[in-house]
Amino acid sequence: MPTTTTTYSVSVQNNGTYNASLAIYQVDPNLDDPNVLTLAWLVKPSTSGSTTKFTWGVDYAFYWSEVDVPQPGSTITSTAQRAADLSASNYVEFSHADGGTYQFSQASSGGKEGVMYIHQDGSINPEDNAYIGLMMNNKPTVAIKAQPNTKTEFTAHPAYYLVYGRIEPGEIIDISEYADTALKIEFNGVTNHDVVLTAKNQLNIVS
Repeated sequence: MPTTTTTYSVSVQNNGTYNASLAIYQVDPNLDDPNVLTLAWLVKPSTSGSTTKFTWGVDYAFYWSEVDVPQPGSTITSTAQRAADLSASNYVEFSHADGGTYQFSQASSGGKEGVMYIHQDGSINPEDNAYIGLMMNNKPTVAIKAQPNTKTEFTAHPAYYLVYGRIEPGEIIDISEYADTALKIEFNGVTNHDVVLTAKNQLNIVS
């Protein structure tokens, strides 16, 4: 069952003083885990004088990946994924499969509608560095190390932040590094925003 057909967009006019990348990352306000890894979710190169547009739909999937170096600057891509939605397919089991890999169960309805659940069973080996998380628009948003006998919950309404810098898609971001420069983008009753990167390399919402 589809989560929604709503499409969101952010258009950025670049008047900055150097060429880099525009990146959007997500923060789950209810994900109370100090070890969560925030990823550069949508990334596009941008040059001074150009306009860059991001467009996405709110479609979800669970994913997992093996992460050898879980630190800022490393990148994470999906190893395997399972389609999801906010009601009928918002719960999966994550387990160590025969043959040495990991797998998701078929997604099913579980818990509270609007919350995504990954239950990690007792077969998980923390030394394997398996990380789990959510994807939106077919790209990973966050990653958390899988732990045995643990249930992780993700909310459906993340906060979006836009930053400008030398960032790669899927890169692990130290969000404290961007605390003074990241632009929070909220979609309260609207589905698109126009943003300008000023000649002082500051991001501002125009409309």
